[in-house]
Amino acid sequence: MGSAAFTVFFIFITVLLVLYKWATSNVEYWKKRKFPYIRGVPVFGNYVPIVLGTYDISTMYRNLYNQMKDARFFGIMIGTKPALLVKDPELILRIMVKDFRYFYDRGFNTPEKDFIGNNLFFLRNPKWKALRGKIVAVFSSAKLKASFEIVDKSIDDFIEYLHETIAQEQDLPTRDVMGDAMTDVVCKAICGIQIHTIKNPNVEHVEIQKMVFAGNARNYIRNIVTFFSPEFFAKKIYSFPAVVETYFSKLTSQAIELRQKENVKRNDLLQLLMEAYEQEQMLPVEQRVLDREELVASVFIMILAGYETSTSTSSLVLHELAHEPEFQEKVRDEARKVALKNGGRIKYEDLSELKYLEQVISETLRLYPLANTLFRECMEDYTIPGTDHVIEKGVFVHIPTLALHTDPNYWKDPEKFDPDRFSGHNESLITPGSYLPFGDGPRICIGKRFAFLQLKLVLSKVLLNYRVSPCEKTRRHYPLIKNSLLAVPEGVCWLKFTRVSQSNQF
Repeated sequence: MGSAAFTVFFIFITVLLVLYKWATSNVEYWKKRKFPYIRGVPVFGNYVPIVLGTYDISTMYRNLYNQMKDARFFGIMIGTKPALLVKDPELILRIMVKDFRYFYDRGFNTPEKDFIGNNLFFLRNPKWKALRGKIVAVFSSAKLKASFEIVDKSIDDFIEYLHETIAQEQDLPTRDVMGDAMTDVVCKAICGIQIHTIKNPNVEHVEIQKMVFAGNARNYIRNIVTFFSPEFFAKKIYSFPAVVETYFSKLTSQAIELRQKENVKRNDLLQLLMEAYEQEQMLPVEQRVLDREELVASVFIMILAGYETSTSTSSLVLHELAHEPEFQEKVRDEARKVALKNGGRIKYEDLSELKYLEQVISETLRLYPLANTLFRECMEDYTIPGTDHVIEKGVFVHIPTLALHTDPNYWKDPEKFDPDRFSGHNESLITPGSYLPFGDGPRICIGKRFAFLQLKLVLSKVLLNYRVSPCEKTRRHYPLIKNSLLAVPEGVCWLKFTRVSQSNQF
């Protein structure tokens, strides 16, 4: 063998040995630390179903969860990275609330130049805390009340469109229709801009939104690299396509320039961010928290999160009510009684009276939690109370929401749609920590109250005017999109919309 051939052979063997050491370095991680665990395979760990596209992450985690019936928590491997799945609601609340100081980051590492990836959801502390402190004010009671008229008008326009489209009854792709309505609501209420309405659709904006949550090849590759690559390589992968970044940067800049040119101020997120940004320009560079890129990232995440969560939840509520006409009538009767007090209108103060509708929304979020997993990273060694087990710094902690929400230990007949679980009498019986559609603790979703505002308003108005029922294209259950950032159902959820006669409206 010549020297050149020997050198190539030596390098090849060395590379193989390095790869083998990397692939097997943590196979026994949980066994060595005497944690309950499910053994994975080299390279892929327990994520083989994700790699093969067999399951979405919510379903895969529920399968693992059910394998470990007697464990409060157990270890898995995400590639070569250790992760602890937590089943015990009491421990979950410790991690998310009481002992939050050990678990304040979500474990995502985005490149510094990926500015829309460095948004409030992915951002790490201390920048996350500083930015959240500036944004949270937009979701105060006063700000929500100020935005109510905008939301109300947008939904009235949506109902008018339905009236123009539906003579008496018609089959509609519910998810697409609700997506159009929610896009208009979110863009106007959060940023005061009219980008897309159901009457004047903006195809580019709709495609950009869908691209973010689609189960496409790019998102599959992003997930694989993020989960299985060494950290230094994973940090080079951008969270979203360049076209998304370009679009939202242009959108935000145009909205800001228009306000500055016309000297207009609004009660919305964009105005709050603009004012915070201007104040920070007077500070030394090293003390600034909010730069232009983070302003764009904040607009991006609020529009996208507001659109997807409200679209999926509203269409799923209608889907369940279409199959449960008795529950649907109760929602309609409640909305009718509330609206009658104000000449057929529902005011901001009336939303709190839509208690049964809130139960229906809460039950829908139990069966269809959009956050497929709640992510945390252990930031310093943490001893699990009452045990000798130590979660080491850098270990991921994952809370499988769908598995928790359908665990028969906490929910009677967990697969049954039953809004009465959340009635005033029964809600106190829910085990704390077993229901987490918005997360909990300091990193709870800050848009929760706004989400309920728009959901209550749009659903009450739709159901006052239309009865929904299954049609020929309706499927009872829709699988979840694989490789999506959220647990989003596949398909557009066809339903039949039938006009409610005026005599039955009020």
